Amino acid sequence: MDENKWHYVIMYLTFFSLGMITTAIAITQGFFQEFIFVLLAGVLFLVFSLAYHYVRGIDYMEEFHPDYKGEDMYDEGETKSKL
Repeated sequence: MDENKWHYVIMYLTFFSLGMITTAIAITQGFFQEFIFVLLAGVLFLVFSLAYHYVRGIDYMEEFHPDYKGEDMYDEGETKSKL
């Protein structure tokens, strides 16, 4: 693995560890319901944010590249057999 991949592995493991520690503290201190509420609100925010940016990307492609059909993505325009 190169250095950049190790950076992301360490970053994800750190976030996972911090999440586990935060969950354990929330359970032991009695803040579990509030923690679940914040967690669900964060997940909903991420889902709506992804949906919004996805639709904006589709609108951008439709406005600035109306003739693009996506056929070159998987070589659909070429012949199927190359033998």
